[in-house]
Amino acid sequence: MKIIYFGEIHSSDSDFPLVRELQRRGHEVYYFIPLVERFKRGGIIDLKRIRNNPGLYQGTEFEELKIYSSYIDLSYLYFINFPKEGKKHLSTWIAFFKTYSFIRKINADVMHLVWPLSWLWTYFYYLKIPKLQIVHDPIRHSNITSKRDEEWRKRAFRECNKLVLLNASQKDAFITKYKIKDNKILLNMMGEFDYLRKIDSGPRIIKQNYILFFGQIFSYKGLEYLCESMVKVHEKCPDVSLVIAGNGNLYFDFEQYRKYNYIRLINRYIPLAELSNLLTFSKFCVCPYIDATQSGVLLTAFSLNVPAIVTNVGALPEMVGQEEYGIVIPPKNVEALSTAISCLLLDEEKQIKMRKNIEQKWKKQMSWEGIVDKYIEAYKKIIKDESD
Repeated sequence: MKIIYFGEIHSSDSDFPLVRELQRRGHEVYYFIPLVERFKRGGIIDLKRIRNNPGLYQGTEFEELKIYSSYIDLSYLYFINFPKEGKKHLSTWIAFFKTYSFIRKINADVMHLVWPLSWLWTYFYYLKIPKLQIVHDPIRHSNITSKRDEEWRKRAFRECNKLVLLNASQKDAFITKYKIKDNKILLNMMGEFDYLRKIDSGPRIIKQNYILFFGQIFSYKGLEYLCESMVKVHEKCPDVSLVIAGNGNLYFDFEQYRKYNYIRLINRYIPLAELSNLLTFSKFCVCPYIDATQSGVLLTAFSLNVPAIVTNVGALPEMVGQEEYGIVIPPKNVEALSTAISCLLLDEEKQIKMRKNIEQKWKKQMSWEGIVDKYIEAYKKIIKDESD
């Protein structure tokens, strides 16, 4: 089967293992990623520079991706290079038409979309190819208010033959909000980020004991509650620090916490090897989110056998399981958060048990084989329906 897989750089952490499994099954997967100067780093991709000329560049042309050459077929990975951002630039149109022309010539059986198409990419809807759309956020995060983005989402939900939700907990709310027919929805999930096994994390970076918050910093992630909690945690566990690692704007008053040597901020993009190191040597990670869907952060942590404390939002409780791979607490609750962190820090046996549960139980359930079985079945169904 010929598959057009249209992703984005920040979802490459979940896209790579899915594309790999599809390729392993013998499918011809053409994997496209738009590339601009602002977004040349994200997910598991960390490019030093983009190219000067607009158009398509194979993954084999980027030295930084050689680490994945035995993981996926980089000759089928294409970066759509935009030297200038904005649809007013001639180079934008050149890159788009080169991509559009190339995709038409592939004569694909199905198009797998990772995010709702926007701007020029909406022209892809006119291609007579059955389309499957992953809906990463069935209900949008509280920090996103763009009306135009919402219009693009609604169009994607109308145009695509099948919509994929990655958790069951938000299905009913999604159907109600967007008036989607139940038979248009496929429930699937993301699997283990097994490429992390290929990463050499090196010697320990941070010598003292610490817990970890990592990932892009957004207001819906509730970091302010974690910082406030850490002041209380320090009273019971003075030898443990909080490490905050990730790019993004500090949307709350962080200045009051800079005086504490037990709160360490690394406010930049974290390369994969460094993130692997930070996770490997952490006690556990904390996701104090105000709202959520499923979480790539949790999948990354669990893939390295790291337990988590999470809030009772979205699919996070479903992913963690009470006391199995971590602890679930109410959102926006500093007292509950500080208590959970302190108790888990003081209970080494529980930490060890959770790590064993992740290794022995979670990883067995998170194979990409079953996930891809569902996708292939869905591809065949929408291809058949389109041809009838």
